[in-house]
Amino acid sequence: MTLLLEKEFGADRIEKLRAIGLWEADANFSFKVLFAHRMMRRADEQGLLPHEQFARRGRTPNDGTLCKIWHWDYHRTMHINHACVEADLGDCYDAVNHLVLATALRSFGVHENSVKLLLSCLQSMSFYLRSGFGISEDAISADNALPFMGVGQGCTAAPPGSLLL
Repeated sequence: MTLLLEKEFGADRIEKLRAIGLWEADANFSFKVLFAHRMMRRADEQGLLPHEQFARRGRTPNDGTLCKIWHWDYHRTMHINHACVEADLGDCYDAVNHLVLATALRSFGVHENSVKLLLSCLQSMSFYLRSGFGISEDAISADNALPFMGVGQGCTAAPPGSLLL
């Protein structure tokens, strides 16, 4: 089921709503254990995450901001040309290619069956829409020839999966 939430209070236009996928609790908990805990712990222990990646255990958003400020200050003081890309990853969970995601998960040591479980759920789900008017009667779904892309907000495999890409 997909729930639409207001990004800003009182903004009820469709482009101002955030779609959150409500996953079955046991599946979502399993994905959290497999991807957010086991995979990320293994990647951190084996040094697979770059030092510049601040979205991991023991780091805060302030660490990344401070590092960026120091980077700019150093290059400005030393008169070194530099560039910094600040990309808006607002739709990052909706723009993930499943083949690339599967390859990245396997390269980080996730078992093949775990990857198949995640992708089979994503590609065979039926999506209902829930809003203030209730739950839609018709569902949107995909088939194997044209699967939906993305991991979807609300899935606990989305943040660690997007981090790998």
